Amino acid sequence: MKTLEKIIVDSLIELKNISHENSIANKNQKSNLIFPRARLNKASRISEQEARFLFIRELEKKENKHSFYYSIETPTCNIYQFSQGGKKIEPKIGEGQSASIDVTLYSKIEERFHRKHLIEFKQGNINTCKKDFLKLLFDINGLHNFYINVINRENLSKRKTLESIINKYQNAINDLIKKEQKDISKLTIILFNINDGDLRIFKEIDIRNGKVKIEENNL
Repeated sequence: MKTLEKIIVDSLIELKNISHENSIANKNQKSNLIFPRARLNKASRISEQEARFLFIRELEKKENKHSFYYSIETPTCNIYQFSQGGKKIEPKIGEGQSASIDVTLYSKIEERFHRKHLIEFKQGNINTCKKDFLKLLFDINGLHNFYINVINRENLSKRKTLESIINKYQNAINDLIKKEQKDISKLTIILFNINDGDLRIFKEIDIRNGKVKIEENNL
C-alpha cells in the first residue's frame, strides 16, 4: 500500500515529465496531459491545476491500494475573510464567507465519511501562502494536511533562495499562530521545482512557545 506522501511524490514526478505545447513530446510521460502555450508571450502556462489533476489520477489507481475517498473544492467548516472592498487584507477566521479546499481526503468509519487530510496546491507565488496555511492549520483541529507548492526556478538549490522560501513559510505560520491562538492541525509542506525536479519535504513542523521551526525531511 502506498503512503499518501508517496502518492503525492509520484504525481509530482509525472508533472515534471509531461510535455509542453512548444516542445517535442517527452517519451517518458505516462499521462496524455501537456502544458498549453500562453496566447501573449507564447511561453508555457503552468498552473496548480495540472498538479491537482495528476494527484487525483494517481489517487484513482487501484494498484496503489489505499482506502481514501475524496472531494474537490470542498467547502470549509469555518468562514474566512481574505479581502474587503475588493482589496486584499490579512487573512482571518470568523468573518466573510466559506472558503474551499482544493482536495479533501476522507476515511470511511462505520459507513460514514470523516475528513482526514486537507490538500492545497499552489503554483508559483510564495507570498500568498498565508491564506492557505490559515485554512490548513485551523479549519479542523487534529488532521494531517498538505501544502504542495510547485515553482519554476533555476536556482532553488542555492542556499539563499531556499532559505528565503522557508522564511516566508515560517513567518506566515508564526503570524497566524500568534493571532489565532487555537489548536492546529499537523502540516506537511512539499516544495517542488518543476524546472529541475528538485523536491523538498518539510514535515513534523515543530511549534514551541508560539514559534515555528521548519525542518526538511526525506521520505
